[in-house]
Amino acid sequence: MSNIKTVVILGFSDAKSILLAKKIAKTNAVLLFDADNRVLKKVYSQLLLENPKANLEMMNCPTNASWEADVIIFSNDAVANVNLVEKIRNVATGKAVLILGNHSSMVTFENAVADLQYLFPFSKVMQQIESVGKKNDTLLIKGNDTQALTTLATFFTDIGLKTNILLPNTTNF
Repeated sequence: MSNIKTVVILGFSDAKSILLAKKIAKTNAVLLFDADNRVLKKVYSQLLLENPKANLEMMNCPTNASWEADVIIFSNDAVANVNLVEKIRNVATGKAVLILGNHSSMVTFENAVADLQYLFPFSKVMQQIESVGKKNDTLLIKGNDTQALTTLATFFTDIGLKTNILLPNTTNF
């Protein structure tokens, strides 16, 4: 997991997923998928308009996109899509799976990570936690695998985001 080159972002229900796509695509490949093809085309066009050299590809199949990626990022709404999760389950082995948090969402860290860890037993499931008052360019990531957290935090820091991690068994944030 130390050489992150390709990231798939599944769903664009929140601004954080678009921000991450913009930042990541400056130096890495980003595969974009959304169940709504109009949303997918709109986000793709917006990102290319802002950065014509962005390394982006629209994907019409979440399984193929996830197969090709080193990191799988779920928007908060996409992670609730059972069909989507089931489609990529078998190709997520050994990959980092990051859930984008949303402070207005009912999906809690413990429930989301525990549920997804059960569905992706051979993946490293983490959640980005959005706190009120934090800047949009700051990520707070929590998970149960210290090495995966550190690798993902380094990756996000390298692309220009401020990143903090909460190590396993910590609750202060």
